Amino acid sequence: MACKIAVLSFVAAVAARQPHLISDDLKELESIEAKTVETVKHNEKDHSYLKLNPESQRTEAKDEIAAADQNANMRAVQAQLDRIDAYGHPVDDSPESVAHRVYEADVLARSAADAEKWNQKRIGQEQKESAALPD
Repeated sequence: MACKIAVLSFVAAVAARQPHLISDDLKELESIEAKTVETVKHNEKDHSYLKLNPESQRTEAKDEIAAADQNANMRAVQAQLDRIDAYGHPVDDSPESVAHRVYEADVLARSAADAEKWNQKRIGQEQKESAALPD
C-alpha cells in the first residue's frame, strides 16, 4: 500500500512539473500582439496626425547645417589666430616663451591692481559718498 501511495505521489509530482510548452508561449505572444495592434488602430482613429512639409524639413536641416558650419569655421579661425601674436608673428610655444608671457601677464595684472588702489578719482568719489551719508 505504501508503495502505491509513493508511486501515485511520484506520478502526481511529475504531472505537476510538466515543462512549459513553446506553443503556450506562442499563443500568449500572439494574444499580446493582437491586443497591441487593436490599441494602435484605436489610437490612430482617435488622432489626426500633422503631415509635415518635406521642403520645410529640408530648409530647417539646411539652416542647422549652415549654423554648425559657421560655428566650426569660427573655431578654426580662432585656433589659427591663437597661434599669431599681436604683431602678426607666429607664437613661440617654447617653455621660456610661455614663462615670459605668463610673467608679463602677472606684471600687468599687478600694475592694474596697484593703479586701481591709488586711483584718485575713485578715492575722491568714495569720500564724497561717505561724507554725504547721514550719520
